[in-house]
Amino acid sequence: MYDLTGEDVPPALREQAAEFLGDEDVPFERYASEDVYEAEVEKVWAHTWQWACREERLRGADAKIRAFANCCPHRGMQIVGSRETGRGRQFLRCPFHGIFFELDGRLREIPCRWDFPRVQEENFGLDELPCDVWGGLVFVNPDKNASPLAEYLDGQEI
Repeated sequence: MYDLTGEDVPPALREQAAEFLGDEDVPFERYASEDVYEAEVEKVWAHTWQWACREERLRGADAKIRAFANCCPHRGMQIVGSRETGRGRQFLRCPFHGIFFELDGRLREIPCRWDFPRVQEENFGLDELPCDVWGGLVFVNPDKNASPLAEYLDGQEI
């Protein structure tokens, strides 16, 4: 089978060929609508493996790569700001109450511990997310029930 240029197209590329849906302009509202945004977050981004960084950019002390939801389990405060890289950190710290977490997600320290009587250390770590490496690329999925990355990639190898 040939494409419009007369080039022979490999069968593997035809197996997942997208259906042509036309070439009309996409309405501006698709880019600016809060409803469209919320639907994309819920139906796509909250369940999709997403590329995070190169593997050589990070490693824990135990040589395991981990990903966590970027919020403190106490009040949901963002731990690492959008303009921060987190590179070179020895721990993670919530800026709201100053609660410290180890890079493996375990609770390290709660300043003014007496002020948090209901916090149980063993249940107060960061929320770990599925994380995997493919070809030196680190992928994260916000969905804890996500299928493994290799399955998502359909066994593709580099």
